[in-house]
Amino acid sequence: MATKIIGGLIAGGLFGAGLVRGGVHLPSVIQDQMLFRDFTMMKMFLTALSVSAASMWLTHRVKPKNLPEPRSIQDQMIIPGVLYSGNIIGGAVMGAGMVIGGTCPGTVYAQIGGGVANALWALTGGLLGAYLYSIYDNNFYHRTSFEAPTLQSSWKLSRPTTYASISIAAASAVAVLYVLTPSTPAPIIGGLLVGASQLVTLLSASIPLGMSASFVVVLGTITSSIKPLRGGYLSKFTGADKDWWAVSTAVGAVVGSYLASTGSSSSGAAWLTAILGGAMVVFGARMAGGCTSGHGITGISTSSFSSIITVAATFGGGMIFARFF
Repeated sequence: MATKIIGGLIAGGLFGAGLVRGGVHLPSVIQDQMLFRDFTMMKMFLTALSVSAASMWLTHRVKPKNLPEPRSIQDQMIIPGVLYSGNIIGGAVMGAGMVIGGTCPGTVYAQIGGGVANALWALTGGLLGAYLYSIYDNNFYHRTSFEAPTLQSSWKLSRPTTYASISIAAASAVAVLYVLTPSTPAPIIGGLLVGASQLVTLLSASIPLGMSASFVVVLGTITSSIKPLRGGYLSKFTGADKDWWAVSTAVGAVVGSYLASTGSSSSGAAWLTAILGGAMVVFGARMAGGCTSGHGITGISTSSFSSIITVAATFGGGMIFARFF
């Protein structure tokens, strides 16, 4: 367990430092991406994805048992007959929350360490969103078992070929973005650090990168000692090694972002919109079965259809919300 916690701290530190170095911890950068004004976030995300996929290729060579399984389909039975309804709706809610609060489940920790105003309110909103999702899950979510389809299985590719192809494709997309929208190398530096966190956590803890679980772990630990709130969805996130890994990664992200920051504070969303945005991104992430790190960086690296759909819904939902609301 100690090795996993230390690995989580290091991975989280790289993650938080990467977001700050890339400038993606700033709410305005997240919001401007959704409005197509600034492509810093997309450049950093694609760089991180490229390094993440390369990390899985390397892990396959040295510790293949540590590789993650593809993200499963989230069928929340919200829209009858729509198999990926949880991924689509959860992703869209997450995207809208990113526009409102200028944050996402992993970014909020970097915002705390990086001195973004009202980041603690976004964290509070995230915990609220996790609690509201637990109520939804306990009362309305009827789980159904599905296979986790992937591009790899559909195209009959080997794992190494899949990882290499995704890494090259993401790196090529970054190059195209730099040709179309020239900028400093900061997003690449940030993406390299975030992507490297995937390698650290896979090799040290055999747990793939993902940040939204930390919210339900904290709540599950708190509610386990409160009899009226005990049991149900949150009771699944108390005590396992991967649960404390999630918390250690969050702590590492706060520390890493603090060390990478200049020490000056940055403007953030107003406290009320920070709470609302924080609640929406975590609620949406839990509904979709992962956030922009769990689905976007880890899930797409495994060629999971559910992750591709979730990320498309997140950016699509965010861009539509930013454009019309």
